[in-house]
Amino acid sequence: MPIDKKRLYTPREVFKNTTLSRSTINRMVKKEKFPAPIRISYRRIAWDADEVDHYIVNCPVTH
Repeated sequence: MPIDKKRLYTPREVFKNTTLSRSTINRMVKKEKFPAPIRISYRRIAWDADEVDHYIVNCPVTH
């Protein structure tokens, strides 16, 4: 039975792709306005790439 591997983004990739800062991402995660990261190990987190890409495509535009 094959295991499906998720594509993951590192924090650096998330900050670059969204152009949002670390503190803004953390604030939005707490408010459930941005996907929560996945804990990979004790000191490492990553985001599901599909969830982040979906956010980027559907994020509200502010002026």
